[in-house]
Amino acid sequence: MAVWVVEVNWDGTPALLASLRDVSSQRAQEERRRQSQKLEAIGRLAAGIVHDINNLIAAFDSGLRLLQKQLAENPGDPKSAILIDELLKRTQNGGALTQQLLAFSRRQSLTPEGIDLNGRIEQLSMLLERTLGSAIKIERNLDAALGPVLIDPNQLDVAMLNLAVNAKDAMAGVGTLRSRLAMSLTTSTTCIHWRVRAFV
Repeated sequence: MAVWVVEVNWDGTPALLASLRDVSSQRAQEERRRQSQKLEAIGRLAAGIVHDINNLIAAFDSGLRLLQKQLAENPGDPKSAILIDELLKRTQNGGALTQQLLAFSRRQSLTPEGIDLNGRIEQLSMLLERTLGSAIKIERNLDAALGPVLIDPNQLDVAMLNLAVNAKDAMAGVGTLRSRLAMSLTTSTTCIHWRVRAFV
């Protein structure tokens, strides 16, 4: 239910006029649109990550074959321990990739939280590099003075990914993608909740 309240003059007497509207169908439509955008983003993200997953599989295959040979020839070879450590690191990298895909795929309502937007953009840029390919250069102009931002992080990721892929398509697959963070302050009396807000 949405409520609008405005000040009116009722026969010379100040009064408040309230209006109620059922927005449940609108909310449901917005949720369907968000899920559709998320599915599209998952497809784009998965396409970029498949290459990394294949590289991980190839590294495991060759690493395990080499480890098998080393252990057969010399069970106490210290190189075996080094190789195991390297394979474990690659396992962690692969786990991080799958966690990112899971985070994108979860069906969630909007859950705004205070996040470090600079850090989130840095983290997302690594995903974008894999998704967009080496022909797209990513440049970031962040704002070190920017404080925590109230936003749904998963929806931010989906929006940024869709914007980036659309930009890639507009550049015909080759070019530079630039992102810039800055804060602006509005003093408009009509802003959300009738309070002064800062926007990024």
